[in-house]
This record gives sequence, C-alpha cells and structure tokens, in this order.
Amino acid sequence: ALGLYAPSLNAVAVDPRAPRSLVHEFAHAYDFEKGQLSVQEGFSNILRYFRENFDTKDIGERRRDYYETPTEIFARAWEIFAAVHGAGGSFVDTMEFYQANAAYRPLIDAIDMIDEYFLGILSDARSEAGRVEEP
Repeated sequence: ALGLYAPSLNAVAVDPRAPRSLVHEFAHAYDFEKGQLSVQEGFSNILRYFRENFDTKDIGERRRDYYETPTEIFARAWEIFAAVHGAGGSFVDTMEFYQANAAYRPLIDAIDMIDEYFLGILSDARSEAGRVEEP
C-alpha cells in the first residue's frame, strides 16, 4: 500500500515516495468523516455504473472484491475528479495511468456523473462552511 486511512486514529499516512496516493487517502477520510457517503443513495449511480462496466476478466476474485467496495470506488472516483479538473497536482496520477488501469477505466467513462456528484458535495461543503452558528 502506498497509503492508508486509519479511522480509529483519524489519520492519513502516505509513502513520501508516492505522493500521488494522498488524494485517494483523503477521499477515504472524507467519506468516513461524512458518514460513509460511498454507501449512501447519492453515490449509488456511480457505484452501479462502475460494477456494471468493470472488466474483471484478468483480475482475481479477491482483488475484484476489493476494487468493487464502495469506499474504494469513492476514493478512485475522487482521484479521477481531481485529475480531470487539474486539482491534484503531484497528489494524483496521470490520466494515462488511470486509462491503462482497469480499476479506473469505468470511472473515466462516468465522468459526467462523477462531476455532478462531487461538485454537489463541494457546493454543500461551501454552504456549510459559510454558516455561522448563533450563540
């Protein structure tokens, strides 16, 4: 693993030789901290699309099961979103890497759904951050 998110420690760890995993691990943290968005209705279309279009012919069952978990799909979708929008810098990989990797390809094809979903999340987060609590 090039990185991991440990919810019990509220910590993200990333191999400094592989900063490209940071966005992925932060996506796991955000997903968990916001009540596991990856298993909520709003993400279900992306989840379904991925599972229906994921080419598993050269992937073992254990690896396939891992790639198909909602939390992994959420984190990889966030990576694609960041890379497409130029928001990841060295903390995401190249689109060539993602296109060559079967675990990302369906997400590239679903970029319109991913954009709609994550732009909505970002809009909600901005609105929430702008609210001032009354004493």
